[in-house]
Amino acid sequence: MRIPRTTLLVLGFAPCVAFSQKNPATVPLELAQSLVLGPFETHVAPDIYVGELPPRMSSIPLPKGVRVIGSIDSRAMLTAAIVMSGDEMAVREAISSSLVRGGWRTYEEPADGIRGGFVSSDGPRGLAFCSPDSTFASFGLKAGPAAGQTRVLLYSMPTREYSACRRQPRPERRMSTFILPTLKPLPNSSTSPSGSGSSTGEAHSTAYVRSSVAPEAIAAHYSAQLIAAGWTATLKAKGDGIESDLFELKDKEGQSWNAVLITSRTTSTQWPFMVRIYANRPTENFGF
Repeated sequence: MRIPRTTLLVLGFAPCVAFSQKNPATVPLELAQSLVLGPFETHVAPDIYVGELPPRMSSIPLPKGVRVIGSIDSRAMLTAAIVMSGDEMAVREAISSSLVRGGWRTYEEPADGIRGGFVSSDGPRGLAFCSPDSTFASFGLKAGPAAGQTRVLLYSMPTREYSACRRQPRPERRMSTFILPTLKPLPNSSTSPSGSGSSTGEAHSTAYVRSSVAPEAIAAHYSAQLIAAGWTATLKAKGDGIESDLFELKDKEGQSWNAVLITSRTTSTQWPFMVRIYANRPTENFGF
């Protein structure tokens, strides 16, 4: 059911007390539209649908038994919230099988895309696919509202001219081929990456860790992986809950790099440790 815009007029005359409730059973259309605009505001209000997908999402071959909570068509982006029965692994398999049968293919990162850095202990939570006509669709999965269910957020970009599924010619540029190695999580712990990236002469990655071991054990776990990837440990320092490990290495172009791995305690009870790796070429003025 698409919410009619006339609802705004009705809500405009509703008693003020209706807008002072915390966690109401229903959300006013005006509020929903304001929240979804955010930094992507356009001059056209998005269309909001309850219990169904936008017409422009009808070509995505979803598995049977999907319950659609609602969806939004904001012109540049289509978003749908759905619930499926089964755990995350079963839902991943059901979505993948349904889209592949429908002629879609798994989206693959470009060969020159960003790789490496800290890996989540939860494994991959997302799925991304390309349709035969280069429509891009991605799925984010999370434990559902009830046992045996999984929430799924479906995103689709209907604009095919700049679709991630359509390889764009990249301008010629001089950039280092250096990337961080993939850093696997510590066993019997929880790891939540918060970002990785690289540019000319610089690379970094950060993650938060929940574990019962000391910071030295966390630092040793990741240092061992860096050494196995060809990095040379040069110095180790510690104090006041902080472990610092310095490294030297050479990239595929023969360029020298310096790197530091920092393991420290945080003030959070949920994520008591933070690990961060930062690397740069000595010829670049990035701090060390």
